[in-house]
Amino acid sequence: MRGKKERALCSLIGVLLLLGLIPFMALAEVPMMINYQGYLADTGGSPVSDTVKMTFRLYNTSAGGSALWTETHNSVTVSQGIFNVVLGGVNGLTEGLFDEPLYLGMSVGSDSEMTPRRELTSTAYSIRAGSAEKVAGLDTTASSQTSGASKIGVYDEFYHSSATNLQDILDDLDEAISTNKVWSKSGSDISYNNGNVGIGTANPSESLEVTGNIKATGTICDGNGCIGGSSGGGDVFTRWGNGECPEGTELLHSGFAFNGHYQQGGSAEPTCVTAGDVGAEGPGTNYGDLLRPLGTGDLQFMPPGIIERREVKCAKCYVGNPVFEIWGTSTCPRGWTKAYTGYGMGGYYNHARSNRKCVDNVDFDASVRNNTWGEIWEGSVLYENTDIGIYETDRFVKCAICIKE
Repeated sequence: MRGKKERALCSLIGVLLLLGLIPFMALAEVPMMINYQGYLADTGGSPVSDTVKMTFRLYNTSAGGSALWTETHNSVTVSQGIFNVVLGGVNGLTEGLFDEPLYLGMSVGSDSEMTPRRELTSTAYSIRAGSAEKVAGLDTTASSQTSGASKIGVYDEFYHSSATNLQDILDDLDEAISTNKVWSKSGSDISYNNGNVGIGTANPSESLEVTGNIKATGTICDGNGCIGGSSGGGDVFTRWGNGECPEGTELLHSGFAFNGHYQQGGSAEPTCVTAGDVGAEGPGTNYGDLLRPLGTGDLQFMPPGIIERREVKCAKCYVGNPVFEIWGTSTCPRGWTKAYTGYGMGGYYNHARSNRKCVDNVDFDASVRNNTWGEIWEGSVLYENTDIGIYETDRFVKCAICIKE
C-alpha cells in the first residue's frame, strides 16, 4: 500500500457524502451510491486525457472468488488524469453487501483487473476512492487498449480512519490536497512537479508558459535580473522645473540643471546636479567642460506658468513601470498616467545647442532667481510649418511625462 503522501486529490463532494452516508445502512432514505474519484496516469507519470471504459467489482475475498457486485461505466471522461464515477449509479448497491468485509477491484478497458484489491473499511462505506496509478503503454482509445493491468496500481485518494467530526475531515482533506502526487503545496505556494505549467495554453513547452498579458504588482526576477517592483527594473526620469518627484514615484536625488554657457560650445545635454560631495578641486582656469547654472530667459519667450530669469530645479525620479515623454499634448494615452505636464524648452535658436526638455509649468518652482550667464532656456515654438498643414504655427509646445498603469 502506498504512503499517504502519494494519494491524489479527493473531491469535496466526497466529504459531503461522508456526512450524508454515516451510518447509511440505518437510513433507508439515503441513496445507496458512493462517489468515486481517481487519477489515471501512464508509466511516465503523465496524466491521461481521454474517454475510457471502466469496470468496478466488489468481492468478499482479497483474491479469487466471484464478484458480489459488478458495474461497468462505458464512457468515463478522464481530464488531465482526473475522473469521477458514482458507484451504484448503474447497478444499485444494496445494504446486504456491507454485512461483511469487502474488497474493491477495478479494470480499465479490456485489461485484466488490477491488483491488489483494496479492502474497504467501515469508514470507506461512506467515502472511498481509488486511482489507477500506472498503465504500461496504455493507449486509451477504445480500439487499441492492451493488457497492462499488472502494472496498474490502486491507491487511496483520501483516507481517514478515525475522524468523528467535520473539522477533522476537512483537516485531512487539506493534507491530502497539499501532498498529492501531481501538485505540491507549501504555505500559499503551489507547484506542479511532473511537467510544464500552462496558463492560457493546454500544451506548454516550457516550465511556465503564459498565453496573454501578464500583470505584476511586484518584481519579476530570473537569473539575469529583475523587472518591475521596487527591487529593480522600472524607469528613471528627470522632472525639470521642480525639485520634488510626482506622487507615486521615488525621489533618487534633487538639484539644479547645469550646462555650458549660451555663447559657448560643450555638451548639448543638460545635467541634473545634486548638492553634496561634488568632487576634487578644479584647475581654477577658464578651461574644460564648464558647467553653469541653467536658467529661464526673458518673459516674452516663456510658456504659460514658467517664470522668467529663474534657475531650473530638477529631480531624478524612479517608478516601477515604463515611462515615456509625449509632445504636442498634455494628455497621456489610455492606460498611462501623467507624472507631470509642462511645455518644451531649449536653447535660443542662435545660441549654443541645448537638448529640449519637458519643463513642469503647473508646479514650476521659481524660488531661485538666475543672476548668472549660463545656458538660457526658452519656450520651444512651432515655426512656419505651413507645408505640413496640420499644426498651428507660432505656438508653444505642450508636453507630458506618462507612466504605464
